[in-house]
Amino acid sequence: MNRKIIALALPLALTLASCAQPTALPTLSPTAISAPAASGGVSNIDQVNRGIAVAEQTLTLLYQTALSYTSLPRCGTGPRICSDRAVVKEIRDRAVQAHNALVAARKNEGSVEHVWAAISAFRVVVPAS
Repeated sequence: MNRKIIALALPLALTLASCAQPTALPTLSPTAISAPAASGGVSNIDQVNRGIAVAEQTLTLLYQTALSYTSLPRCGTGPRICSDRAVVKEIRDRAVQAHNALVAARKNEGSVEHVWAAISAFRVVVPAS
């Protein structure tokens, strides 16, 4: 995906995510979707699709949390509660990486494990996540 499209789509995704009530991030992990169902098992494709769906939900919740921080006034402009410019840049960079990993996994050009690694890296830089 082209960086210009991502630069336009990410703020829209963050805005849309902000419409929902902020909630705490659930504890979701790839292991939650990797065990086959007791009723005969699940195909590998179903596991991958389920993993991508769970990753999408987690990423959406992380976007909401990130938006809460990035929407604060930048530090140095007066308010006590503020967001650091360097942290905001890192959040945006990691959000793009997580988004790209998710898109690649949807197209079978990447793995669910790469998506979770990108989400984990994104989560680390988002304050209060």
